[in-house]
Amino acid sequence: MRTLIARQTRFVLAASAVVYGIYIAIAPLVAGRTSFPPPVDNARLLFGFQKPFPQRFLYVLRPDQFREFEDADEDDQKSPVILYEDDKPLGPSQSDRADIENYGGGMYAHLKGTGFLMSTSDNSDPRTNGRRYYAAVPPAGRSTVTPPVENGRRLHRFEKPWPDRFVYIARAERLREFEDTDEDDQTSPVILYEDDKPLGPSHSDHIDIEKLGHGRYAHLKDRGILMSTSDNSDPRTNGRRYYAVVPAAGRSTVPPPVENGRRLHRFERPWPDRFVYFVRADRLREFEDADEANQKSPIVLYEDDKPLGPAHSGHHDIEKLGQGRYAHLKDQGILMSTSDNSDPRTNGRRYYVVVPGR
Repeated sequence: MRTLIARQTRFVLAASAVVYGIYIAIAPLVAGRTSFPPPVDNARLLFGFQKPFPQRFLYVLRPDQFREFEDADEDDQKSPVILYEDDKPLGPSQSDRADIENYGGGMYAHLKGTGFLMSTSDNSDPRTNGRRYYAAVPPAGRSTVTPPVENGRRLHRFEKPWPDRFVYIARAERLREFEDTDEDDQTSPVILYEDDKPLGPSHSDHIDIEKLGHGRYAHLKDRGILMSTSDNSDPRTNGRRYYAVVPAAGRSTVPPPVENGRRLHRFERPWPDRFVYFVRADRLREFEDADEANQKSPIVLYEDDKPLGPAHSGHHDIEKLGQGRYAHLKDQGILMSTSDNSDPRTNGRRYYVVVPGR
């Protein structure tokens, strides 16, 4: 009898352990699941997350119904699929595989033959964190964040060579023909956009990009695009998209006003509430005026193909009135303003300096 009771007791304990084990395994998936409905009507709930590398943030899954949208070219991703964590969209989408693995934070991509490479918003495990994950294709079949112009090419794979500086490097192999070989005389026509807003000033000095940031960028030979974001946030995690655009003709449609016109870059604005901008023009130092009361510098400034002026203006008038006034002063360079007091770094115009007769 005692043997029978002992066997029954062991059976009950073993059965209880099995039931408890099953409960522990499924409790997070059942009781812990959120009650969020699908974020949009056509959203599909995702299952079958696989984690190929235990120490990284990447998860992989491949739903059959989204295969038609998979990107064949990882360097030129266009898949319109949006991933959601409960009712919040993840992103940035179309991220680099290495960034998803190493940084996570909601980054994802949708690649041919692989499916979704994704991470969660806080790098937790989507199989046990109690949230639901959805995939949806916008009604128009494309992402609601579109390139700012038709030929906008999205940038990926931002590298940050120095953790304490604002510069990021993006390799754009298809734009190499436009790279500038001379950092002191940059002419690359490439325009960078943050979502649909142009960044700038372009052709900035690499030191200014590193230390000041705020949208400055340059496009240099063998280095690619050196850039910063508008608010010095990380382009890999700030949820925005970055595009490089070459104007339709490959160059500005406004040529230099005269053959020897030299384009101005690197506008500095020392006072945010005034109209003056400073431009260093080292190759024109010989013409700088030593005496503001008796200016004779021959240089002429152009806004696209229109001359600015009056030249030899007082610096107070340039600061407070602007409207094209400028001067060329020793140890200061060119003090200038635009015709309508807009920002020359973002107004889409080009500025040239000309020395008559040279």
